[in-house]
Amino acid sequence: MPHLSSNRLRQMFLANLGQVKWRLGLAGLCTLGVAATDLLKPWPLKVILDHAILSKPLPPKLHFLQGVLPANKVALIVSASGAIVLIALASGALAYSQAFITSSVGFKTVYALRREMFSHLQQLSLSFHTRSRSGDLLTRIAGDTNTLKDIFADSILKLGSHLLTVIGMLAVMFVLNWQVGFIALASLPLLAYAMFFRYHKTKQSVKRQRKREGQSFSRMGEVLSAMPLVQALGRERYEEEQFDNITSQTMEESIRLSRLQAAANRSTEIITTLAMAAAVLFGALQVLKNRMLPGDLVLAVSYLNSIYKPLRGLAKLSSDVSKAAASAERISDVLDTEPEIQDLPDAIEAQRFEGDIVFDNVSFDYGDPPALAAEAGAAGVASGLRRAGGKEVLRGISFRIAPGQRLALVGVSGAGKSTIASLLLRLYEPQEGVISVDGADIRHYRRESLRRQIA
Repeated sequence: MPHLSSNRLRQMFLANLGQVKWRLGLAGLCTLGVAATDLLKPWPLKVILDHAILSKPLPPKLHFLQGVLPANKVALIVSASGAIVLIALASGALAYSQAFITSSVGFKTVYALRREMFSHLQQLSLSFHTRSRSGDLLTRIAGDTNTLKDIFADSILKLGSHLLTVIGMLAVMFVLNWQVGFIALASLPLLAYAMFFRYHKTKQSVKRQRKREGQSFSRMGEVLSAMPLVQALGRERYEEEQFDNITSQTMEESIRLSRLQAAANRSTEIITTLAMAAAVLFGALQVLKNRMLPGDLVLAVSYLNSIYKPLRGLAKLSSDVSKAAASAERISDVLDTEPEIQDLPDAIEAQRFEGDIVFDNVSFDYGDPPALAAEAGAAGVASGLRRAGGKEVLRGISFRIAPGQRLALVGVSGAGKSTIASLLLRLYEPQEGVISVDGADIRHYRRESLRRQIA
C-alpha cells in the first residue's frame, strides 16, 4: 500500500475502509482460500504418479488419507483427476469473489476521493487557482486517483495472496526436501533486490511524467479555449512548436519509465529461471539416488514454477506501488493546501444588505506568480490603479457607494476593475485598508453568506 503522506488523505481512506470492513474481511477469507487451492493443485498429480502408477506406499505424513483414497488404481486415478477439477473450480470461484469485492471497494473509495478533491478545490482561494494549471489539476483528479483505484481494487489483497502462497510453498518444499527448499529460499534476496532496487527511480519518474502530462493538458486547454485569437494572430505554427516541446518531454519520461519496468521484469525472470534449473538438477539427482520420489520432484518443480509467478507479480506490484505513491503525494499536495482566506472564529452570518459599500485606503497586489507576471503587462495608468506583473494593482484606493447608487469603473485592461469586485467578494484579501458593507468590515462575515448576499 502506498505511503499516504497526507493526514487528511489517510483519514479519508481509513474512514472509507472502515465502512466496508466486513466486505474486506470476506475478501481476506477468499484470499486465504486462493492461497490454499494454489498449494493443493499439484498434489493430485503426485498421488497419481507415486501411488497409482509406481505403487509407492503413502508416506507417514499422508497416512490420514489411507482410509480416504481408493485401493483400486483406476479408481484412485479417477478420484485424483476429479480432485484436479474440483480444486480448479474452487480456486476460480474464490478468485472471482475476491476480485469482485476488492474492485467494488476500490471504485467506491476512489469515487469518494474524487468527490473530496473536487469539493476541496472549490473551497481553495482564487490565488491558488491563479497559480495552478487546470490541466494539472484535472490529471490529479482523474489520472492520479485512478492509479490509486488500481492499487485498492486489485493489488492490496493480491499482495497478501502472493505472500501467503510463497510462504506456504516454501514450507511444503522444506518438509519434502530441505535442500530444494533452500535453493528456492536462496533466490529470494536476489529477487527482492531486483524488485525494489528501481522502486525509488520509478516513483520519481512517475511524478515527472504526471507533471508533464498536466502541462500538456493545460497547454491544450489554453489553446483550444483561445482558438479564435490563435488563428487571428497567425500563431498556429508557434503553438504547434510549444506543444511538440511539452509532449516530447512527456514521451521521453514515459519511455524511461517503460525501460525501468522492463528491466525489473527481465531481471526477475533470469533469476527465477536459474533457480528453477538448479532445483530441477538437484532434485533429479536425488530421484536417481532413490532419495526422493518422482512425485516429490514433480511437486517441488510445480511449486517452484508457481512460487516464482507471484514473485514476478510482486516485481510488477512494486512498480505499481511506486506509481501509486507518486500519485498519493500529488493528491496530498492538493488536500494539504488550506484556503488562504479563512473565516474569523467569531464571524457572523451576513443578512440582507442595504448596499452601503466603502473602500477605505485599500491597497492590493497579486504577489509575483509567474503565470500572472507573464500575461499582465504595464497598464500605464497614472492614478492609484495599476497592474504590472506582480506589482501593485491597487494603492490607497478610497471610495463609497451609497445604497441604490450606481458606479461605473472605467479603465484599460489590467487597471484593477475586476480586482475591486474580487476584493468585495473576499476572493482575495487586501494587504492594507478596510472594505466594509453596511458599516461592517466584510472580514467579520462568513465568506459563504457574504457571497450569497452579494450574488
